[in-house]
Amino acid sequence: METKSEIEIFGENIKNLRINKGLSKKDMSKLLGIGVKKLETLEKGELTKILTIEIVYHIKRNFDYMPSEMLTPGFIKPYK
Repeated sequence: METKSEIEIFGENIKNLRINKGLSKKDMSKLLGIGVKKLETLEKGELTKILTIEIVYHIKRNFDYMPSEMLTPGFIKPYK
């Protein structure tokens, strides 16, 4: 079994959150204060300079999730 990095887990939870809330990439990127391309990079679990405290702040403000929760594997389950 492959172990995922924290950024991969974070990205997976961001993607699942977006899908579960029925948000488009454009709408989610607006809520996070980033562009769509940066959101796509984040959802892929690729670490770039975009993962800032501002994004974490927007997640807390808009969805009421703590950063530690977003780093928990499987915290946000995929919608089926």
